Amino acid sequence: MAGAIATGAPAWLQQKLPSLSQPEVQAASASSGAVPEFAGLTGWFNTDTPVDPRTNGKVTLIDFWAYACINCQRNNVHIAKLYDTYKDYGLEVVGIHAPEYPFERESSNVRRAAAEQGIAYPVAQDNDFATWRAFGNQYWPAHYLVDAQGQLRGSHAGEGDYAETEHQIRSLLQERDPQVRLPTPVESTEAAVGAADRNPETYLGTDRARYFDNPAAEYVDGTHSFTAVTPRQGRYALGGEWTLAGQPITAGRDATVDLAYHAAWVQVVVAGRGTITVSDGDTTQEIPVTEDGTIDLLRGDAAREGTLHLAVTPGVELFSFTFG
Repeated sequence: MAGAIATGAPAWLQQKLPSLSQPEVQAASASSGAVPEFAGLTGWFNTDTPVDPRTNGKVTLIDFWAYACINCQRNNVHIAKLYDTYKDYGLEVVGIHAPEYPFERESSNVRRAAAEQGIAYPVAQDNDFATWRAFGNQYWPAHYLVDAQGQLRGSHAGEGDYAETEHQIRSLLQERDPQVRLPTPVESTEAAVGAADRNPETYLGTDRARYFDNPAAEYVDGTHSFTAVTPRQGRYALGGEWTLAGQPITAGRDATVDLAYHAAWVQVVVAGRGTITVSDGDTTQEIPVTEDGTIDLLRGDAAREGTLHLAVTPGVELFSFTFG
């Protein structure tokens, strides 16, 4: 699974900028005028024919996502709820899947993840980032709202503001059909999503690694034997043998990772087959790695601090830790 960041990605991604799927919100560039034409999309599913928001006569929410992105996973809960609530009243949702990791290019992986994440609306793959570039998009997740005449009427980057998005959808549905009788709103006004109460997204490959506590001179491409150290808060440290590359790090003999976290939800993005044994000092669990994607290491209701110790079998690839 080692390799460059998704072929055909826009320049900002090729330049390996850090933490691009973090939830801080910034206005996206395409927010008004005629909706750009979809380009280069493949692998449509959850629909018999490709969706064209320029001509479908519906209010369309276009959502850019990547299935291993924890921010997208949280966002998808809300997007799916809006779709389920308003699909019979003139709303269409299109999920544009743009891969952050190589294994996210595989159609079977995207279909499996969509089903696991409760996505019933149409999805297409944008593996070459052609539609991403057409929209001038820069973030996972990000959505664009199109009226029934095919005009862009709003956009939002990052998580949050779901009640405002629902309000915009309802307004456009009423504009499309003034006689429509809409159901009761399903989103409440929520506090802004922030990252102050959790670790930042933590990439492990050498292209974007920032939060390691191993010696910097050792954290370079190639196979190395690391001496385990205790990481500082918000950071991690490798132990044992690891082969480092631009995106993944691959476990070798006696490979371990110690992660000092502050979060309610901790995931690791993985590829390959094997096991990860996770200990928090009180409990130990052995987690099989049977498919490429995300694995929950910890999931609770409230943020807490602690250290996770991971023992990883040889051949398993780790890409990043993500936090919720």
